Amino acid sequence: MKLGVWVSNTKSRRDKLTQEQLAAVAAELNGRPRKTLGWETPAERLHKLLAA
Repeated sequence: MKLGVWVSNTKSRRDKLTQEQLAAVAAELNGRPRKTLGWETPAERLHKLLAA
């Protein structure tokens, strides 16, 4: 099962995660390249937008 699907699947799962675990999930998801972003990661694209 994909990480994002597992986390967003039920509210009870999110409620059981600590802030550190949620931050790790966010970092994992934002570090994955996306085809829609030309295989850049969301973090890379955000960095480009903020640097412009």
